[in-house]
Amino acid sequence: MKVALSLVMFVLLIISSVYGLAIYQQSRETSSNFSKEGQYEKFTILKLGYGNETGKVGLIEGGEDVLPSGPESFAVTDAKIYILDTVNERVQIFHRDGKFDHAILNMRGSDMVVKNGGTVFVFDPSLNTVLEYQPVTSSMARYRIPGNFVGSLEFDENNNLNVRISEEKVYTLNMPDGKFESRTVPERYTYEKIDERRRKIVEKQLVVATDVNILGSIEYLGDGPSKSMFVIVEELLPAREIHVKKEIRWYDSNGRLKDFIPIEIDYVAHPTRELILDEKGNIYHLRPLQNHLLVEQWRRRG
Repeated sequence: MKVALSLVMFVLLIISSVYGLAIYQQSRETSSNFSKEGQYEKFTILKLGYGNETGKVGLIEGGEDVLPSGPESFAVTDAKIYILDTVNERVQIFHRDGKFDHAILNMRGSDMVVKNGGTVFVFDPSLNTVLEYQPVTSSMARYRIPGNFVGSLEFDENNNLNVRISEEKVYTLNMPDGKFESRTVPERYTYEKIDERRRKIVEKQLVVATDVNILGSIEYLGDGPSKSMFVIVEELLPAREIHVKKEIRWYDSNGRLKDFIPIEIDYVAHPTRELILDEKGNIYHLRPLQNHLLVEQWRRRG
């Protein structure tokens, strides 16, 4: 159900030619610090400027033949916020109150995850490697992945590190030999693999809840407390300009729609990992804006 980017752009060109729609941009709905039903409230937990100094992140704005580039990924723990500062080839670590803690140098890549205890993994597709930083010993290890591909990092149910290269295929890091092994896995994170009863309920409600939908995508973000689930919905809405509306929809264990969390996508550079859901049902959003970078938290109220 998730639409490929190339297909989206192709359809946009057709729509533009038929309807005279001018440009592709985010819906100009009024920004709010509360979800539609008021069960979530938004807080800014980190704000950084751009540059190469400590406590700032790098940004390449791009040009005619250069794509914009900025922070590619992030991670949030109970105590720290980690930013993959790709342009400056480092990971910067901040306390939850926004104060700078320290940086890990010589770390560049497209995605990052952090294990319990603060071990940092960064995937560098240009070198087909995963870098591991151990905070206790301040040591660095490098693991090579066979093949050349773009992927994302994740931990499986056994806390093993995976590089996912498609919905069905991952490379799993085997320790202590430090080698990646290819394997086929269930589509655990795709919307289509939610159990059938809940999926049908959600699909029915999506049709009802979605306004006139030219084109869009649906992605399963993950499960929250009490077997609730979170689904990312992105729509292209008809107007004189093409508007993009993105939100997270929260459903209870029976598939009943509980709330809508709006996600603003006014990025100056699009990150690889923009959203994180924690085990408490809080949502974190990496948001590179024109003049600064924000990390926002959508926090459950009450």
